[in-house]
Amino acid sequence: MTDPRDVVVALLRATESGDPEEVVRHMADDVVWQNVPLPPARGKATVAKQLRAMHRSSRTSRCGSTTSRPTVTLCSPSGPT
Repeated sequence: MTDPRDVVVALLRATESGDPEEVVRHMADDVVWQNVPLPPARGKATVAKQLRAMHRSSRTSRCGSTTSRPTVTLCSPSGPT
């Protein structure tokens, strides 16, 4: 079994690439992904679509960038771990 911490690190590194397909490669087929304040994206295809839109938007934004770190919560069917 893969250590969940390794999966999270790989996922976060993939987000730095700006490649949505690389990001969703690290996700389960039934993923629910939420970037607040956007609504939850359900399933890999929907997550990839949302990430592509966010990536396009960030390339054309005049707002600059942020250096804040993402917050990650690992959840099992019984709730956060």
